[in-house]
Amino acid sequence: MIPRHMCRGKWLLVAALLVLTVPILAACGSKATPTPGVQASPTPQKILKIGVIQTLSGAGGVYGKPAVDALTVTSDLINKAGGVLGARIEMDIQDDASDKTQTIALIRKMAADPNVIAIIGPGYTLDFLAGSSVAAEASIPWIST
Repeated sequence: MIPRHMCRGKWLLVAALLVLTVPILAACGSKATPTPGVQASPTPQKILKIGVIQTLSGAGGVYGKPAVDALTVTSDLINKAGGVLGARIEMDIQDDASDKTQTIALIRKMAADPNVIAIIGPGYTLDFLAGSSVAAEASIPWIST
């Protein structure tokens, strides 16, 4: 029998892959062709702010940098392709220092920011588990890397 927490991990992995893949596919849509002689009015570009909590120092510090690098490359590719439905991805990357208390404080800080639409990380299991109930109480989407 597969332990329950391992099944949940597979679903989180699937959710993470969807979060990273769907915007790429959305960015592949066609662009409108401007009408000759009609000048488009400049509109401010929307921003999708995503909080990123990674373990960049402390006991699990070796795991956070590759995750941040992958998220940075992915968001750069999406932004260069036109963003997600025209909105640019902006990441707020924070180090939880392998400290569950710091993870919880960062979740609360990010959840209180009305511009943050979701939180990704941390990849360090103990920190993720410590923050899960806090993220759920704040009703903010939260996935691990």
